[in-house]
Amino acid sequence: MKNNSTQTIKRLVASLLVTITIGAIVEPAAMAVISDPVTLNKLQQRKRDLLVRESDLLRTKDDLQKQVDDLKRINDGSSQRQLNDVCQTLDRTYSDLQKTQFDIRDVNTRMM
Repeated sequence: MKNNSTQTIKRLVASLLVTITIGAIVEPAAMAVISDPVTLNKLQQRKRDLLVRESDLLRTKDDLQKQVDDLKRINDGSSQRQLNDVCQTLDRTYSDLQKTQFDIRDVNTRMM
């Protein structure tokens, strides 16, 4: 029992040391980005582009979800194929939305 808790503490300490080390390396790099106005402008433009894309994807996702709901209400044999197609498109849109949101977080992190 004591051996397990000792190993857990060692793992936590090692994780903490890795986090501190990475933070010490990344923070100066982030500060260098802010001091370069050209890079900062590029990041700001990238963020604006990503926010527009996110907005478009959110609208598309909502429209597709409404189509799915309408097709489920119809619930006849001919709508099943169309429902499958719309669901696949919705899945791709959701995946693109998640990637875009991740990219926005990445740009925000770089701008810090």
